[in-house]
Amino acid sequence: MLALAASIASLGNGFAYDDISIIANDWRIHRLDAPWQFFSRSYWAHVALYRPLSSLAFAVQWRLGGGAPLLYHLVNVLLYLLACLLVYGLAVRLLGKSPGWWAAALFAVHPVHVEAVGNSVGQSELWAAVCVLAAVTYYMSVRDRIRPLDIAVLAAFYGAGCLFKEHAVILPGLLLAVEGAMLTGRFRAVVQRRDLVFLYTALLLTAVVLLVVRASVTGSFAGERSAAALANLSLGDRLLTVLGVAPEWYRLLLIPVHLQADYMPLEIRVAHGLGPRQIVGGLLLFSTGIAGWRARHRLPTIAFAVSWVAITILPVSNLVVPTGILLAERTMFLPSVGAVLGAAVGIDWLIERLRRQWPRLRVLATGAGGVLLLAGTVRSAWRQPVWRDSETLFASLLVDAPDSYRTHWIHAHTLAAKGDRSGAERAYQKALGLFQDDPRLLAEMGDRYSATNRCGQAVALYRRSLAITRDTVFDRQGFNRCVASPTSLPP
Repeated sequence: MLALAASIASLGNGFAYDDISIIANDWRIHRLDAPWQFFSRSYWAHVALYRPLSSLAFAVQWRLGGGAPLLYHLVNVLLYLLACLLVYGLAVRLLGKSPGWWAAALFAVHPVHVEAVGNSVGQSELWAAVCVLAAVTYYMSVRDRIRPLDIAVLAAFYGAGCLFKEHAVILPGLLLAVEGAMLTGRFRAVVQRRDLVFLYTALLLTAVVLLVVRASVTGSFAGERSAAALANLSLGDRLLTVLGVAPEWYRLLLIPVHLQADYMPLEIRVAHGLGPRQIVGGLLLFSTGIAGWRARHRLPTIAFAVSWVAITILPVSNLVVPTGILLAERTMFLPSVGAVLGAAVGIDWLIERLRRQWPRLRVLATGAGGVLLLAGTVRSAWRQPVWRDSETLFASLLVDAPDSYRTHWIHAHTLAAKGDRSGAERAYQKALGLFQDDPRLLAEMGDRYSATNRCGQAVALYRRSLAITRDTVFDRQGFNRCVASPTSLPP
């Protein structure tokens, strides 16, 4: 009921933002006569992502719902309810009934989930999370005696999760974290080493096959091109940038009052040296790691919660490979499981201590927990309509993320579509003033100048774009015309 209260407002949403390109305007998912073809093409045209089960699910919903967004959002809500029930099963098995309920309740109302639930294409996130949660819960129930059928079931969950969204690849790491948590306390049954060898061999083979298929279809193991802010960064600079992003992870997982749909520069800054945010981020990560390590014997569930967050956040941290984002709230869906597990342990400890020492205050503590759940429910429900359509979302970006260059780039598109050329140009200039190294933004501004015969400005932008990457896509005809024009020469 809590999950439903937090998410049901999303049923009024239409298609917004990436929904338009991936669902509404992609003719490939409007047909279901050859569903096997989804396994031989990319998830998103011209982008090296491989999520064939997501594409197939979108196509089935398009056919059943006649292309209306309602069915997509209904499936999102149902998947969210299922994920909450799986978190409840996992938490009760790990923590016991009372703290397990608190963990699932906090998960059900967590505002950081709004982007994954309220946006239709967030369904990829939900499907992958359901597969991972189901696999972990299943493993916990069979680990004392793993049969060949159990290995097949876990490999199937693993493969399906990765085919919905690639970050499900972290499942083997989570199973190792389960072992660390279940070897102490009331979970002392030791899994047979031979069973683990067979299981991890099956998971490894599944991962290898999926990577080979992915590379053969998309031409890339790593996936989509990296964000412009991350292009050409050294590993050291990426690490410094991650340290600067880390405080945002903590804020979104623990105090998600402010939400926004974009975290591009200068909402988050690319780091080339050590600054205050890097120091704060490093201290937070270090202290959390030390706390998790010290808790591994006395409070193994705390160590498990820390491990869960670290493992699930790693694929989108830009440490392993640079991705197309610096941060996105939808990618916090699986990490939030670890956060609520840790929070539930703390809440249950506090209530139990108050019950023993100050019984009257226990009621106040429980009431405070209820207020926290109510606040999360209201915040989530209130945020859902932001994803109603692109116009609503883009308007919210100007308020929520005013320092993101992409906010003003998108605003320039909106103004241009309304015929406000001067306003669009100001928005382009604002975007470029915030971040000057996105080759696509530079090329797009060059196209605008070329179309209005301002070839000198256009060619300068084209050349800056090409200096960053030769893969930039822009109007070559306009570029060639401007290069041949005397007005393109610098004064």
